[in-house]
Amino acid sequence: MSELAEIKKPVLAIAGATGFVGRALASILAERFSLVGISRTMQTGTEGPISEWRCADLFDQSATVAALRGVDFAVYLVHSMMPSARLTQARFEDLDLLCADNFGRAAAAAGVRQMIYLGGLVPESAAKLSAHLASREEVERALTRYGVPVTVLRAGLVIGGGGSSFDMLLRLVRRLPILICPAWTANLMQPIAASDVVQLLAYSVGREECFGQVYDVATEERLSYRELMAVVASELG
Repeated sequence: MSELAEIKKPVLAIAGATGFVGRALASILAERFSLVGISRTMQTGTEGPISEWRCADLFDQSATVAALRGVDFAVYLVHSMMPSARLTQARFEDLDLLCADNFGRAAAAAGVRQMIYLGGLVPESAAKLSAHLASREEVERALTRYGVPVTVLRAGLVIGGGGSSFDMLLRLVRRLPILICPAWTANLMQPIAASDVVQLLAYSVGREECFGQVYDVATEERLSYRELMAVVASELG
């Protein structure tokens, strides 16, 4: 063999690779890893950083195992806020738990060395978590259940184009001249830029000192959703 032969890259799978975080993450990891994108629908073309697309319904255990075959590291960016057509009576918490449990079990069967999960920032003083945050914690536990080391990054509102929560806030401010704010808009949060989240996710992949660790990732600034709406309104003029 020629000494100039290319060294085989480790394989990294991104579940949720079509989302705004997944796309950005793939673009900065392509030099270090051979990237596999996992999506519910078949994706075509390999002109981007994803070298292989695998179609998998994460509710299907065997399909999930097949999607992770030959994978060294896996990033889990799946989150269900809407019910699927198949389980119209299920809550999003139920759907998230099913998918995460299947993914953790499949990762163990496939010999994945590390999983990285982007979860939600949990307030220390909360007497009771929202359904959204409680679900994120439940997903953490499900992913770690089968023995694969998991690195968890807990983030608040991720600020960046393409993010569903931030895009919804933008649409509200653009379209409504007057907003009647419900009580939850007074809740404090620590937002973080999407570019920072992506860099932190990328840094965590393959680093053994990050295996089994949970990190809170956020800015030091605390503001309410109402205050963030005012900032957005000001920036939009």
